[in-house]
Amino acid sequence: MIQSPSPIVIRKIGNRRLYIPKSGRYVTLDKVASMIRNGDEIVVYNDKTDEDITHFILTKIIIEQERANETLLPISFLHQVIRWHGDEMTALIRRYLEFSLDALSSDKEQFIRQLSQPYEMTFKFIEEYSRLNMTHFERAVSAFLQLRHRQNAHSDSGLTPPDTAIDSR
Repeated sequence: MIQSPSPIVIRKIGNRRLYIPKSGRYVTLDKVASMIRNGDEIVVYNDKTDEDITHFILTKIIIEQERANETLLPISFLHQVIRWHGDEMTALIRRYLEFSLDALSSDKEQFIRQLSQPYEMTFKFIEEYSRLNMTHFERAVSAFLQLRHRQNAHSDSGLTPPDTAIDSR
């Protein structure tokens, strides 16, 4: 998969159509999804307001794929996402998901090789990989909670934590 050096700019014009100014063509959500699967990065702007609506468009693509019975996201995962949304750990969860998917993508070839192995060996590999991933997540949560505890302790005492002190120069 070859990634483009810079994102392909797409404009969402007033009639809900998606337009690629560089190539002068209209594209559908399915075409955008295909471009992404082929390694392209995209950025989508509202043509009237120039607002970056990439997140909205990508979410819409996922919803359409999920609606078409191409479900990827388990219901339990969706429940957790809703529970975590707006939670104090939202940023940590976002980073964890990005890290996990990046790691999974970089290890894709190893996963494909494992899938050609007998079922029992493949399952054991996935289980070990998941355990390792969970260990990384637990460490990140622990570090986050320790930092938050230190910040709370300092704010309760009226002191500024050393790592957040403002430089008076």
